[in-house]
Amino acid sequence: MEIMETIEEIPFPVRKVRLDHPRSLAEANALEQFKIEVESWMDEVEEDYFFLRWLRARHLNIEKAKSMLWKYLEYRRTNTYIEDISVASYYPLKIITDQASFGMSGTDFEGRPVFIGSVGQVNFKELFEKGYKDDCYRFAHYLADWVMYVSEVERRKSGSTQVNAILDFDGFSFGNALHVQTIQAAIYGARMFEAFYPETLHRSIMVNANWVFSSLYNMTKPFLSTETTDKIQVYGHDTEKWKAVLKQYIPNESIPIEYGGTAPSLYSGQLTPKYPYRDQA
Repeated sequence: MEIMETIEEIPFPVRKVRLDHPRSLAEANALEQFKIEVESWMDEVEEDYFFLRWLRARHLNIEKAKSMLWKYLEYRRTNTYIEDISVASYYPLKIITDQASFGMSGTDFEGRPVFIGSVGQVNFKELFEKGYKDDCYRFAHYLADWVMYVSEVERRKSGSTQVNAILDFDGFSFGNALHVQTIQAAIYGARMFEAFYPETLHRSIMVNANWVFSSLYNMTKPFLSTETTDKIQVYGHDTEKWKAVLKQYIPNESIPIEYGGTAPSLYSGQLTPKYPYRDQA
């Protein structure tokens, strides 16, 4: 039932449940026990929503959630691709950001942030063959952490714990789809997202997907859970169709103008983080 329908049908105030709080007694009990059992693992004090992500991803099974969290903590401590964006220490290569346009554009109708990325124009094959593989992986980690960092602002206002992702694959090339390192990177990204960013995706709408991209997506699907793939919608080049879908979930003011809304263009620089660039070797 939609929120507006609920308001019209029920003659008393409706309070929206914050998703960064326990949604049931079962969640509250599991959260309390989980925090006790993993307390010694944590280097920093985390809020309840952080622990709820792992519990919800494992359907409140505390032992499975502990295993998932432990792997994440080890990953953060040992992975050389991770940079600390909170102190602005990361400087991406301009050769990458010139190809990978992305940004955050407002929220959906329920207060969830909207991430938009143009992926199809990135020539992964060329970047990898020029020796920028590590830089691309580092950029992917930065991008994921940056989205989480920006989303924290909305979480504090509305309690939203998830994001929407609009991914544009226009121009995705046959060379990318057949390139072994590109395929490996796609699988790595799927595994990384599934294991270390649980319960963060609300919906992903992929647009302008040609058959080349569809082939690569089918290779990565086995590495994603059914819960994740159920959140992904893939559309081809029928712009009227996917623009209508975007407007079902996202207001015009949060949709960039080239995607049918009134928000600044993804390519205007207004939606993208500002950072200095590191010269490529």
